[in-house]
Amino acid sequence: MSKPKTIPRVLGEYWLEEHLGTGSSGSVFKAYHLKKHTRVALKVQRKTLTNAHLDKEKIAYSLLRTCKGIPTLRATGAIGRWKYLAIGLLGPSLESLYQKDTKPIVGFLTDTKPRAIMDLRTVCSIAIQLISRVQSIHDRGVLHRDIHLGNCLVGLPPDEGTIYLIDFAFSNCYEDPKTGQHIPYQQRDQGPFVGNYFFTSKNVHCHLKEPARRDDMEAVALVLIHLLIPGGLPWTIYGDPHANAIMDFVHASKCYTLPEDLCRGIPSEFKDFLQDCRQLKFTASPDYDHWKNTFRQLAQTHGFSNIDRFIWPPPPLPLESTKTSLRLSL
Repeated sequence: MSKPKTIPRVLGEYWLEEHLGTGSSGSVFKAYHLKKHTRVALKVQRKTLTNAHLDKEKIAYSLLRTCKGIPTLRATGAIGRWKYLAIGLLGPSLESLYQKDTKPIVGFLTDTKPRAIMDLRTVCSIAIQLISRVQSIHDRGVLHRDIHLGNCLVGLPPDEGTIYLIDFAFSNCYEDPKTGQHIPYQQRDQGPFVGNYFFTSKNVHCHLKEPARRDDMEAVALVLIHLLIPGGLPWTIYGDPHANAIMDFVHASKCYTLPEDLCRGIPSEFKDFLQDCRQLKFTASPDYDHWKNTFRQLAQTHGFSNIDRFIWPPPPLPLESTKTSLRLSL
């Protein structure tokens, strides 16, 4: 991606090397520290923007320091018209791995575009790690509220076996830091959308309920299902939902697609996980350990080992798992 023209090439002590992406909370760059000779991911935002996304991220990263799979906050500051936040540099996102490296499956030869899935071992590994990340941030009283493939990044060596959760621009605390009380339930009015259209939970997206721990977990469930079913979640077929008609289609599809229909042809554990997330009460704590063990056992049943470590490219499939995958895809 080319660098946005208005942002200077040098920002304080950082040399902006490569533009990595742009979102609602700013533009992200691979940047080089001119004095420390280190590289970071630098998020840059105009001071004049009224949202407080970088301030939220600073608070979240501070609360989550020492959590495994959460990048280290390196610096924050302001220079001229710009404010910035620097975190440790990471590798590719799960979105980029999914788009570039998944293989077409057999049985869909009539499609003009091959439909791709990730292998079961990879998805189970992602499940265990993302549930662990969510458990860690929830233990610190924080909700992410924007979990999707683009916010899940693989670490750089020697941490290439770890999946990191980034971008806490929409994060919030679900507990009062002084009293420890859970935030009160609220029915939200229609307003600015918080999160990702594809992966935000049904309760938040369709029923306008206040996000809670259950909704972070449901976003994880939708990520996993998207990676494993042919073509991904059915409401993603038109790409980014910029047009109102596509937004309406995403909303209606998410509201009315039943878990059993969504998960047809994949192991039932994924349907059970999605249903469990949707049935949790607003203040309930998810059973993180149960679901990590469920996906660990699923992987072991199919002959996979060392499942807690993310491995990419994926190792060769065990023979029995290969036969099962072919039966499911036909």
